[in-house]
Amino acid sequence: MIDDCHAGRITIDYQPGHPHGFVSSIYMGEVAICLPLHDLYGVLDALKAKTTSYPIGLKQATVNTFAWEISFSLFIAQKAVARGDVAYAAGCCFRSVACMNQVLFALNEEYLLNEKGAVAVANSFALCPQDYQQRVESAFALLAADAKSIIDAIAILEGIEQDLSQWYGDRRVIV
Repeated sequence: MIDDCHAGRITIDYQPGHPHGFVSSIYMGEVAICLPLHDLYGVLDALKAKTTSYPIGLKQATVNTFAWEISFSLFIAQKAVARGDVAYAAGCCFRSVACMNQVLFALNEEYLLNEKGAVAVANSFALCPQDYQQRVESAFALLAADAKSIIDAIAILEGIEQDLSQWYGDRRVIV
């Protein structure tokens, strides 16, 4: 998996407990941050050595995989407006934010292990839209089963996506 990440090959699969999905690069991140209790033959040390610098292939693959979906998820969230379908809107908005987190972690060359607390962590990054966490939380606080609240929540997230796109533009990573 580490070699795949270096080569820019990642996958995302459904897994309970990971509402955005399980991204294969999580394995690389787990190796990077783990603290071995015992590694008699140096197997883990050898693997950890492959994780000390964040791979450009992983960075590019993560941006390519998730950046387009930020705006796509917000676009399809608009379908919920006419129906007042707050559950669908919230799901699309969550998907958009999860993709933003993937991109932000990659741009800042940090491993993303799961969705829990990712917005707060990303908020501290050097490359991050201003007031990221507050804006995300504001969007979700607005979501209710009426058209205006859904439109307003989507608009906040679209603003964040616009700010974020300065670092990936046409999805070519700024190195």
